Amino acid sequence: MRIVVALLILALPIAEIVGLVKVGQTIGLWPTLGLVLAAGVAGVAVLRHQGFSTLHRLNSAIERGETAVRPLLEGLLIALAGVLLIVPGFISDVAGLVLLLPWVRSIIAARIARSVAARGDIHVETFDGTVYRRKEATPRDDGGGPVIEGEFTRIGERPLDQGS
Repeated sequence: MRIVVALLILALPIAEIVGLVKVGQTIGLWPTLGLVLAAGVAGVAVLRHQGFSTLHRLNSAIERGETAVRPLLEGLLIALAGVLLIVPGFISDVAGLVLLLPWVRSIIAARIARSVAARGDIHVETFDGTVYRRKEATPRDDGGGPVIEGEFTRIGERPLDQGS
């Protein structure tokens, strides 16, 4: 699998160059350069806007007491889209534009969330509200019945630090 990924990483720049040459032959040098520059400017604008927007969403989520995973993943994926738009070439531009679609980001975020939740004892909420939680490998059998997690307060008892 690593070899396939390495070959794809090596093949991408070659494919980008071939794509640029083919588009240049079809529409001409200046229109091709104009498209590449326009995509780069759009990528910079996406990154600039996204940085402030992500910080605002993170602050809002934290103030509401929610996990910041959802806005963080969204910001990360949109930032990746901006970087792909900046990279010269039409293949990366198309990938960046596709990544700007909310439903595509939702699918990718769900896969990332499942992967992260499977690796650690955390829960991750995706854009559509789905919560992924790692399941225990073996059921707990302590004989005490079901385990209910939560907070509690004992009423009517003295704190331990007070003597009798």
